[in-house]
Amino acid sequence: MTGTAPMPLPGPFPDARTRRPALIGRFTATLADLLAAGTLILGLGLVAAMLVLPAPGATAFDATTGPGWSRAVAHLAVGIAGEAAGQFGRRRSWPTRVTLAVVTVVAASVVLTVSWWR
Repeated sequence: MTGTAPMPLPGPFPDARTRRPALIGRFTATLADLLAAGTLILGLGLVAAMLVLPAPGATAFDATTGPGWSRAVAHLAVGIAGEAAGQFGRRRSWPTRVTLAVVTVVAASVVLTVSWWR
């Protein structure tokens, strides 16, 4: 077999063109997991605060001084949906996982923006 070049062996590290999309995808998935967990914990705290700390002279479901039931439930819903998407995405292909992560980041950002920056 004269005239044929041997195949080069792969190096220990992939080249930068293949590493960058994977790094961005991992960062997005990690950010989505953190936002989902944080939004869920914040929603649980808001619901607990609205049940335990109502306005003076009111019952738990009458009038509270917190952000309101709609915002507390929105935090819970996005947190639960984000956690479910993270668990669902772990058993799927990489593009599906990144897509679910992007949707989770956008949903958590919208809920936090609408609830806290009025």
